[in-house]
Amino acid sequence: VAERPYHLDKINKYVVASPSDPLRQRKRETLEQQPKPVYSTEDDDEPKEAVTAVFTPTEQKLSLAVLAVLTVVAFSSRFYKINEPDEVVFDEVHFGKFASYYIRRTYFFDVHPPLAKMMLAAMGYFIGYDGHFLFDNIGDNYITNNVPYIGLRALPAFLGAMTVPIVYMTMREAGFPIVTCALAAFFITFEALIGIDNMLVTQTRLILLDSMLVFFMVCSIYSYVRFHKARNKPNLYLKSVFTNTVTSLYEQSILDTVVVLVACYRGIHCSDHQEFLNHFWARAFSLILIPAIIYLFWFWVHFAVLTRSGPGDDFMSTEFQETLHGNTMADGLCE
Repeated sequence: VAERPYHLDKINKYVVASPSDPLRQRKRETLEQQPKPVYSTEDDDEPKEAVTAVFTPTEQKLSLAVLAVLTVVAFSSRFYKINEPDEVVFDEVHFGKFASYYIRRTYFFDVHPPLAKMMLAAMGYFIGYDGHFLFDNIGDNYITNNVPYIGLRALPAFLGAMTVPIVYMTMREAGFPIVTCALAAFFITFEALIGIDNMLVTQTRLILLDSMLVFFMVCSIYSYVRFHKARNKPNLYLKSVFTNTVTSLYEQSILDTVVVLVACYRGIHCSDHQEFLNHFWARAFSLILIPAIIYLFWFWVHFAVLTRSGPGDDFMSTEFQETLHGNTMADGLCE
């Protein structure tokens, strides 16, 4: 909808004599030929087109080069002297023990969901660890007890290093310039080197769950940004998987799921009632139903693997204890 330019009305106010004057006619013709402002009547609540960041080929090459350098430095900072110290440190006494229990299929109880501990156990299984070491005390020597601790620490270190490129790519997907993206990744990559804070790097070099939690939370944010730009089903399902993985690692990370849910539902802009319902149920299916099924699936795997009696028996009911091999109650019933 075009409106008459304000400058024409202002000129007409003073042009009252000799309207046929050639000079004034030429001025008016020149002003009328200028491009007129167009004011859109589109409602702000209407769905917008997908936001796409346009980068030149030179910018793309430079971005890939910066990403490669940051990734190499991130891996270097996480794996450099990962063998030190060669003894049980901090909460390795807990999570290393849980990994050993999984490998030995011994039942235990823990307040957190099982996925992260099963990932550590799977890593130990693939490198040939038999679960003989129970991480009983902080300071116990790994080398003396023949524990492949470097392989167990490699999984958290790998995920901690991969957090850096995911942060960089999230910023790029959001449309920020290369300098800003590199700065965001800089504080994660170089924090231990410039003395800001070394706890993030330290936690990724030990047998802990924090690097897994941070990595999948960052992946959840990255997938949400991609979905916000191009609202299609692959990005929605990808976000669903990462969001569920975060919840399957720590129960406290349910807040991440709530934030993603709120953001996704606030992004629904539909004038048609049926179209709104379609978007609503699509998000409910991918962000509530699928995550709930996957979350319960990991608990099914947890109980399917841990079939032998262990230190977690006392937390369970008598009926459950009777299903465990080697439990005294089950043995008494068999006799």
